[in-house]
Amino acid sequence: MRKIRRGDEVIVISGRNKGQRGRVRVAIPDKDRVIIEGVNIVKRHRARGRARQAGIIEMEAPLHVSNVMFWSPRANKGVRVHVKQDEHGKNARYYVHEEKDKDGKVTKREEIMIEAIAVER
Repeated sequence: MRKIRRGDEVIVISGRNKGQRGRVRVAIPDKDRVIIEGVNIVKRHRARGRARQAGIIEMEAPLHVSNVMFWSPRANKGVRVHVKQDEHGKNARYYVHEEKDKDGKVTKREEIMIEAIAVER
């Protein structure tokens, strides 16, 4: 099971696009890469084809999956995702949400299932 999937909202954590957020449009698991909407825009020179005009086009290039983190709207930051079995024995993706007081001590810690969030979107 992959930790980052198509449709997830992610934030870029390193590279020239650091800090940019977007949804995963395409996941390429065999190369460990993802294409994110509106992030890592590159220019490509295209030759003329039968049905297309020649010119310079802008397109989204793949990023390595290690350079992105799952975005938690509840925590308003990138979070780590882990996989464990749910109550039915199926693998499910979770992340940990911690609430801290003004001294930095954890007051509340809960695991949130990601698929449940995807249904709410």
